[in-house]
Amino acid sequence: MIAIAIAVAMSVLMISELRDALGADWPELHATLLGVMLGAILWCLTEIALAWLTALWETECHRLMRQGELPAARVVIRK
Repeated sequence: MIAIAIAVAMSVLMISELRDALGADWPELHATLLGVMLGAILWCLTEIALAWLTALWETECHRLMRQGELPAARVVIRK
């Protein structure tokens, strides 16, 4: 959800910036499609970054659990 929201927001901004930057020589459809394509690429890059952050967090949590700094989770059943 985060990656899709970022990609949609940035795609809308890129479309308007591309229309201004490319000028009147380029048709609006080409600038729009270029903005959508860049938004899709940004979406993929955001997904990769979020996966990397998740892996980093998991390895850090595992390291802390092995060092004894973070106690292991235990299920307590109360009767």
